[in-house]
Amino acid sequence: PLGTATTSPRAGKLFTDKIVRNKDTRLLKDAAGNTVLLYAFLDRETLVITDNEEGFIELFKRFLAKN
Repeated sequence: PLGTATTSPRAGKLFTDKIVRNKDTRLLKDAAGNTVLLYAFLDRETLVITDNEEGFIELFKRFLAKN
């Protein structure tokens, strides 16, 4: 479910779900709350993996412009 978070026992990192530009994304955050990984499926064949929301937004804009 959206809004849930789980802690990785290995590195104290935290996964959270977030809607960004109307897309479901999954973020991996470090102990300080900084995003270190973000991924989302743009369609059935396209997965975007980046390390910040700004990069995701830019890639998503380009994806929409292309399609």
